[in-house]
Amino acid sequence: MSKSSETLFPWVGNKKFYIEFIKSRLPKNWNDNHDSTYIEPFLGSGVVFSELKPERAILSDKSPYLIDIFKCMKSNAKYFNKKLKDLYEENNAELHAQCKNQICDTKSIYARSAMFWYLLRTSLYSFVCPKADGKSFICCYKSTGKPLSVKDKLYWEMSEVLMKENIQLFNHDFAEIIKMGNKGDFIFIDPPYMNLKRPSRKIYNSFSQNDHERLVSEILDADKRGCLIMLFNHKHPYLDEHLSNFNVVTVDHKQMRKSRSHFATYEEVMYTNY
Repeated sequence: MSKSSETLFPWVGNKKFYIEFIKSRLPKNWNDNHDSTYIEPFLGSGVVFSELKPERAILSDKSPYLIDIFKCMKSNAKYFNKKLKDLYEENNAELHAQCKNQICDTKSIYARSAMFWYLLRTSLYSFVCPKADGKSFICCYKSTGKPLSVKDKLYWEMSEVLMKENIQLFNHDFAEIIKMGNKGDFIFIDPPYMNLKRPSRKIYNSFSQNDHERLVSEILDADKRGCLIMLFNHKHPYLDEHLSNFNVVTVDHKQMRKSRSHFATYEEVMYTNY
């Protein structure tokens, strides 16, 4: 099994087991030029960004709750760390229920983001989803059986990188973020995957066939502008047809981890234009 990177909090589909695979296939010298920018429109838990530690970055995710975590770490990491640890120390089923019922009405970005992080850490399968009415969350408490602890070393390392002047955080649609890419910028794209049997989904918002088509259109435009692109997805006829000029590398799951989710029934690939 290849080396995996740590994550600050769990996130469905994160690439912590893929780090060495990704690092071995990065564009050559992409981070040597401080004028180039690392762009990630589907940030998730930020595990790839945390590993690469670029000097300049544009980071975004459609989930405002998730991106607010990184904004708190960037603006006042010490205060946010304390808010999170206060929840960890009090961890129980009652607190979990209280957080999921009050998070949507919580005005403080630090308190709200600490709640969201706590829910991710203490929910079954890390499935944490706002209800359709936007008044509370759907999640089921998972007892860890042991005290919770923040990975402080990783937390402060991530905060230090986030606090750099040229690290920007957004809560935008992926198309707006990819459009920011210019020649020489590296765009890492890890969207909800296409599926041959059923529509792909993401915890916070559905990702439709139209969204995938929009994504491919933005990738092709960015390719024409000279951006360096790495995309993960299932191997799919639509992608093979429209990204026919991209290199395709199959992801070998056996080299990464012992078990896989239901996605193991599909071939997972990396597309690159370099």
